[in-house]
Amino acid sequence: MKQFFLFVGLFISIHCFSQQRMEGVQTITTGTATTIANDVVCVFVNPAALMATQTITMPAAPADRQEITVWFGGTLTSGTVVTALSIAANTGQSLLQISAPTTAVAGDCVIYVCYRSSNTWYRKK
Repeated sequence: MKQFFLFVGLFISIHCFSQQRMEGVQTITTGTATTIANDVVCVFVNPAALMATQTITMPAAPADRQEITVWFGGTLTSGTVVTALSIAANTGQSLLQISAPTTAVAGDCVIYVCYRSSNTWYRKK
């Protein structure tokens, strides 16, 4: 019976607590280039006025299967938020996507998921 409870305890520890819980939020309001922090899962690009350019670089040390959603707008509720948008992988990483976003409008978002085994960010939306 002790072995059963030991097994159950190990199972719960390994499967329930090994998943890193990330809830970080990062807001971009100014500038032309931003690197996302490692623990961030949600980025808000929320300038007070239209941004001419913005390059967003993925985190340097993301968790495996870390998902990042980048939202555009908030203060700007319609129209273009970023005229020339670039989303870039960090050093040693790559991005895999059908097409790269080049502009951003209010209310839109892009979602990426990182797989550490290939150091690749896959675009989900």
